[in-house]
Amino acid sequence: MGVSFPTGKGFHVKVDLATAGVARGNIIAATKKGEDIPEGWVQDVDGNPTTDAGKALLGTVHTY
Repeated sequence: MGVSFPTGKGFHVKVDLATAGVARGNIIAATKKGEDIPEGWVQDVDGNPTTDAGKALLGTVHTY
């Protein structure tokens, strides 16, 4: 969910919230570094827990 509010001072206040336990950007960063991600963050496309960041990008992020 994202919102932006004008301040009247030449800039906007922007808020970007997620209902997931982890931001997808963290998974993307781990993929680029070739690193595993912590257990419990995601499920792969078959619904199995994974620490493989590449498989995580194809699956789902846990929400809380």
